[in-house]
Amino acid sequence: MLQPPGWGKLLHYSHRNGLSVDFMAPTGPPSVMNFFFGSLGVWHYLLAFSPAGQLTLDRNVKIDFETMGRHLLALEAAARRNGLRIRKVILNTRLKPQLFRTESGRILKRKGVYFALALKPAVDRAHDDHYHVDFEPLR
Repeated sequence: MLQPPGWGKLLHYSHRNGLSVDFMAPTGPPSVMNFFFGSLGVWHYLLAFSPAGQLTLDRNVKIDFETMGRHLLALEAAARRNGLRIRKVILNTRLKPQLFRTESGRILKRKGVYFALALKPAVDRAHDDHYHVDFEPLR
């Protein structure tokens, strides 16, 4: 895909050390439109979700917070098996309550997986369609 010079450096400078990664928010229910939105690649970053986790372009498409929580739990377990841990998760602050209402979200809280508490408004807005995970070596 063609990108303006410096595009990746500007938007994802934090990913350069190899310990940071973005994951697109899992959505449901299965549908033709959901498949379309899930196959947008980098354009997925342009999607917007409401505080309830509904896609603004199609309110039938919703973030699957339970799947997101299970994914983060699996990441934490895999990281520990490889000498790492999750240092921080960045997720839109309006979406965190939805995640923490799920069974897997409650487990994430009990395990102490850290979620950024406050974000600059532009960063917060940018993290409604995906979540950013920073890893660090175990001490």
